[in-house]
Amino acid sequence: MVLFVPMLSFAGQSASGGAEADILWAQIKGLVEEHRQAREKARALPPAKAYQVRERALEFYETYPDDSRSAALRRAFLSIKYTDPFDPFSSAVSRVQMHEKRAAGGYWDLDARTEALLKIAADAQVDEGKVSNEFHLLRNIVNGAHPTVDEQRAIYARLQASPNETLRALAAGRERFLALSDQPLELRLPTAEGGVMDLKELRGKVVLLDVWSMGCSSCIEAMPQMQTLYEKYRDCGFEVVGVFLTTQDSPEKQAAEQARGLEIMHQQGATWSDAVMAGQDTVQAFMRRYSLRGVPQLWLLDQTGRLALEVNLGRDFHGPRAGEARLEREIERLLGN
Repeated sequence: MVLFVPMLSFAGQSASGGAEADILWAQIKGLVEEHRQAREKARALPPAKAYQVRERALEFYETYPDDSRSAALRRAFLSIKYTDPFDPFSSAVSRVQMHEKRAAGGYWDLDARTEALLKIAADAQVDEGKVSNEFHLLRNIVNGAHPTVDEQRAIYARLQASPNETLRALAAGRERFLALSDQPLELRLPTAEGGVMDLKELRGKVVLLDVWSMGCSSCIEAMPQMQTLYEKYRDCGFEVVGVFLTTQDSPEKQAAEQARGLEIMHQQGATWSDAVMAGQDTVQAFMRRYSLRGVPQLWLLDQTGRLALEVNLGRDFHGPRAGEARLEREIERLLGN
């Protein structure tokens, strides 16, 4: 796996963010120097370390936007060309772009965005793909705004009143997903190790369900973070369960992808069990049922198996590591810590 860390030019960068910004900048410089030394010895930087470089650089950019060094980081990120889907920097560009959109104002106005989507869907000539794209954009913003379940239900109820069949179906899927906060999620799947994972058997534990696939770089990037939480809380009644998605229908190809998935988990230091959802029809039916688009899907379930939190890690734009902090707070609340 080729891991590319941008070799930032630190010379001539002026400071304006204060002492805390200087400390963070020094950490970034130290991490990049580690990468430089690794390259000189023809070694790749470990995935967790490369992820750390990216997160500290994005933290600086998002926390100190007026510091001139943030402009250098922005230029470095936006100039990156990716050739490896597992590169830990693969989602940095979207993080920068989303940060700028949010700063433009009006980003979190859910009423206005809901009304705009209803107007788009009301056009008899609108393309089905556009309705789907706009719905999932709204869904991501709703998730990031952290409304209550009842507030989310109100939004999707409005969308279900649309004359557009595609929009009604998507909104119904989200309502089915929100219903998981009232009724336990039922899921029984084979594991990559040859056993069976049944969520019923995990009742009494707080469970982080990680739905991922081999082609999802952000899924892979998050594994070291989840491993840290797993090691910290597993003796207190916390469990992580992976659900590996493969759309391959051939048993041979499924087995090959499962083996590669286990290899990736081993590389990332992930030690939890990984279940497998296989077959194009099966995976698509699961995604359609809850109006999901892509992975990762990270769901925190309480001790009764009900949905407690839909987790956003790298995609939570309320600030550096806001998603991680929110997840850990909810884990501790459920465990009674």
